[in-house]
Amino acid sequence: MKHATKRRTTKRTANKAKGVSVSDPDYLSPSIEAFDGVWNGQIARLRFYASQQSVQVFLAPGNNNNLIGATTDPTSIQALFLATDNGRTILGYTANNVIQFIDY
Repeated sequence: MKHATKRRTTKRTANKAKGVSVSDPDYLSPSIEAFDGVWNGQIARLRFYASQQSVQVFLAPGNNNNLIGATTDPTSIQALFLATDNGRTILGYTANNVIQFIDY
């Protein structure tokens, strides 16, 4: 005679991390502030916005407070992706949160 096994069911909650509330200020990402000036380092993260054809650039370690600017220039975008892929250190200048030039 076979014994019936009970299945355990778990209650699922949509998009809820255990112990974290969406209204918790430590959970929310900090606001991104504009950067002006010369910068130098390795690019840790590129955030591409397809709808705007623009890229935001973050130096290592890549947190939101490491934003150095954005660009919509296709040649600059390609150079930034190459620098990221190759792990190269680059130097550049940003004004009004827009990357003006990079030395690759």
